[in-house]
Amino acid sequence: MDVGNEVKVTIEYGLCEVFNRRNLARAPEHGKNVGFNVSELEAMFPDGTVETMEPICNQLPDWHERPESAKLRYATVIRSLAKRFPYENLLLVTHKMGVKTAVSSFRKDKHGVEKGWAPFDGSDGTSILGEIDLAFLSVYSLGMYFSGHLGDRLDLRIFLTIGMVGTGLFTMLFGFGYWLNIHSFYYFLIIQTLAGLFQSTGWPSAVAVIGNWFRKKKRGLIMGIWNAHTSIGNISGSLIASYFLEYGWGWSFAIPGLLTIILGMIVFLLLPKKEVTKEQPVGFIQAWRIPGVAPYAL
Repeated sequence: MDVGNEVKVTIEYGLCEVFNRRNLARAPEHGKNVGFNVSELEAMFPDGTVETMEPICNQLPDWHERPESAKLRYATVIRSLAKRFPYENLLLVTHKMGVKTAVSSFRKDKHGVEKGWAPFDGSDGTSILGEIDLAFLSVYSLGMYFSGHLGDRLDLRIFLTIGMVGTGLFTMLFGFGYWLNIHSFYYFLIIQTLAGLFQSTGWPSAVAVIGNWFRKKKRGLIMGIWNAHTSIGNISGSLIASYFLEYGWGWSFAIPGLLTIILGMIVFLLLPKKEVTKEQPVGFIQAWRIPGVAPYAL
């Protein structure tokens, strides 16, 4: 095989996994099980043309991995090669259709690894995400005012359950855009706006539940424990989303959405019932006159 001195060579096995001498021991019998011997293959090339530096991609394939995970990793391998050797010609020695699949996944970017997901992958992608976030926060903030009024008049157990189930449903619908191959800005805008509307029921309802079901002596302790949900939720949500991201970004929305629906049903089953109060709810102006409300809101 005639190979020029400027050619870099990387050798892989199985499902298009690039490796070098550092992790050859982790390969199945040094590649013998997949039709070639790595040491013999390396010897066919001139010195200095076989990559033996740091591993290009540390993630080794799972021999039972799903096609989605394999394709996602293929694109990662090609991207890692391009970053390490931006000016060299590369020859990737692979098994069967590995290179074709890797290059196809990298170019078409079916899983949004390199270019992102339209309509967010263009030069105005950050601006589009900002518009969706603005719509979400606007509806969320306005919805909290009306949710507070509704929470004073409705069964909090049912009201909070509706909010959690609706939040989970629209979070899942956002992720369904991945499987349905949706690239419409207005789809994601509407879904996220409706998600904000349902999420706005959470804070007013939870505060009312704490006020109704816990005595004044323990209310401060309960509020402190409950307020920890912000940090705990951010941490657990990030962990869950990042874990499922390798299977496709849609799972990072579908799984948290499903968990939210399940927790909503748990709230419905376990939250004690309480009769709706017949007292006159506090009006908008009266609420602003309560000490501490205005500074906290602003």
